[in-house]
Amino acid sequence: MPEGKLRLIFGGTFNPLHKGHTGAMEALDDVLKFHSVHFVLSARPPHKNEVSASVRDRYTMLELALSDYEHFYADDTEIIRPTISYTIDTVRSFKRRFINSNLSIVIGADSLLKLHTWYRIEQWIDDINWIVLSRPGYDVGIANPLHDRVVATYEELKASKGGAIWVFEGSDFQISSTELRRCLQAVPHINQEQQALLDSYLAPQVQEYIHTHSLYRL
Repeated sequence: MPEGKLRLIFGGTFNPLHKGHTGAMEALDDVLKFHSVHFVLSARPPHKNEVSASVRDRYTMLELALSDYEHFYADDTEIIRPTISYTIDTVRSFKRRFINSNLSIVIGADSLLKLHTWYRIEQWIDDINWIVLSRPGYDVGIANPLHDRVVATYEELKASKGGAIWVFEGSDFQISSTELRRCLQAVPHINQEQQALLDSYLAPQVQEYIHTHSLYRL
């Protein structure tokens, strides 16, 4: 069995981070009892062309949103790196930082479908374990080359030295940052339904920061 503490890497543009993100990690924690999850802000993602809040603002909001959680950490690995945010570099950075830890990366079902397009994926897919977030009953459509990597239980995931894929169906990850940004663009002429959505998915301190700095306004 791999030595060390279970640590998760959860990357994204977090534009902004919302309770769909943190709620999924809380649900995972109930099952895995991990030591830490590192929310890695993608500063220069190769697959996304538009980011409507600056890196500094997104990272500040990330820190604010995670301030309520004891073992959720905002991570600037891809901010301080001056090049494009390739995940291979992030994973190898974590492996150097946490030598005796059991590392897993958390991705959505949509990212799994595009995994074959990730930069140099064939060189590092076995360097780390994979946790796929999926809704109950949703067919993640795992491609044939990946089928042999799928494990049925989280115990098997924890026991793997790398390359295992475990599908977690205990999270509801349907809210999108795009939908939240549409509501934020309507401020100050926001309706009751839009405000209720923001209150449900954005931490109060994040909403305050957005309003103070007039982010996402048209």
